[in-house]
Amino acid sequence: MKGTRRIRSIILWHHLRSFLVWLVVFAAFVALVSFDSEDQALERQIQGGTEKLLATPSKLDVSGTMQAMELDYYLGLDSVPEDLSKKILPSWRDNFYEISTDDRRYYHVNIREAGNGQKIYVVFDATDYLSASSNLLLYLKVFAAFAVLLMVFAAFSARRMSLQISAPLENLTHKLPGVADISKDVEVESTGVDEVDTLVQALQARDTKIRSLIGRENQFNRDMSHELRTPLAVATGALEVMAKEGRGGAAFGRLSNALKDMTTLSEGVLCLAQEPIAGSTETEALAEYCRQAFEDSAQSRGLQLQVTVEGPSMWPVPESVAKVILSNLVRNALHYTNEGGVSVCFEASRLRVSDTGVGFGQADPKDEGFGIGLALVSRLCKHYGNHLDVQGRDAGGTRVTVSWQ
Repeated sequence: MKGTRRIRSIILWHHLRSFLVWLVVFAAFVALVSFDSEDQALERQIQGGTEKLLATPSKLDVSGTMQAMELDYYLGLDSVPEDLSKKILPSWRDNFYEISTDDRRYYHVNIREAGNGQKIYVVFDATDYLSASSNLLLYLKVFAAFAVLLMVFAAFSARRMSLQISAPLENLTHKLPGVADISKDVEVESTGVDEVDTLVQALQARDTKIRSLIGRENQFNRDMSHELRTPLAVATGALEVMAKEGRGGAAFGRLSNALKDMTTLSEGVLCLAQEPIAGSTETEALAEYCRQAFEDSAQSRGLQLQVTVEGPSMWPVPESVAKVILSNLVRNALHYTNEGGVSVCFEASRLRVSDTGVGFGQADPKDEGFGIGLALVSRLCKHYGNHLDVQGRDAGGTRVTVSWQ
């Protein structure tokens, strides 16, 4: 995951980086303009002196000096001093040239046609000027020192600016963790920043809408709880009356089992529709419930139901939820087991339900029909912070483990 940074540091960094880039560009521009302006001034001076010399070419000596303009001239390459002439090629055309000799002197040379097939070489010794130009480095150092002061000032200004921009957002982020309760509004005073105020209003509008949806959902759950439980209670009462009157038979048994399944399923769905309820259930009481609820069903199928408790413990879920999870797992195991039996074992912090059936994922598609039970158990375990693990056994069958802290 990419690292995150505070908005204040982002603003400060970008501001300083932009200022630094601007400073470097400005310093480079000043240096380039300074050197270029000096070269242009020298070339204009040499050009002016050359024009004066060429105005009277017949009066020129083989070499000479224009004292007023600090220019030396030479007619023909042979008259040029040796240390300079060996740096000049005879094939050079009329133009300005910059030449550095072996003795570290620096010259500007203007080559022009002087008539009679001769060329005139007008030379300006720029060595002293170049030394003076080295002072530009000193100026740049002074400029760099001044730039450091500017950077400090810019950092201070950027920090104040970033504080003004980020403070409202930071205040908002500090308040948000304290409003995990959706029933409370995000109470933030007006920041004076349009974007932040708009964000706060959007959060408040979102919370209002969520509260409305939750209210409607809670009302729906209450209504559905009543609508589901009432007919199931009536049907259960009618079956009990029929049982007392001795009305039995296979059809009665199937109807009784189907009603128990529907009751368990509806209780599970209603538990999912609510926020997790605090509570715990004794595993010994659940073991007894399991024997009473499924022992007859197991015997009728010729199966053994073994229920054990390895030390009393508490399962940290409400009794209704524990019964829904246990009932679905045992009923599922019995449904897919044709011979052998089902083992239910309560341990210190987990429940194990094992069977000798066809094995997880191996059932005939025509025989499937209790998949919603395992899906309901999975969601209930996640809803209440339990862990569900389903594995096939090496000896055949399936082992389902529900564990908790």
